[in-house]
This record gives sequence, structure tokens and C-alpha cells, in this order.
Amino acid sequence: MIRTGITLSTNLAQHLQVSTSAVSQLLNKLENQGYIERTINPKNRSIKFKKSRGA
Repeated sequence: MIRTGITLSTNLAQHLQVSTSAVSQLLNKLENQGYIERTINPKNRSIKFKKSRGA
């Protein structure tokens, strides 16, 4: 999902077998620490990952 750059937080939650709240918290932390940049489409709440910092 993340490889495509676009996904829904609900899909991530299902894939990771966690709540959507947990995914939201995780994405917020990753974004705040500079690991990802994201934009959220207001129409369907899909998330587009713009960049990732090297692992």
C-alpha cells in the first residue's frame, strides 16, 4: 500500500491489524519526526505519502 504512495488510513489499520486511531497516531509521529510527508484528500480522506527519509 505505501509503495504506491496513496492509501486510506482504514486500509493501513486493517493491514496492520490495529485501530484507525492507532494508525493516525503513528502517522502523526512519523510526520512530526520527518520520516514522512503526507497530504490528505478532503474528499475521501486518502493519504498521499510525499517522501520518506532513508531507513
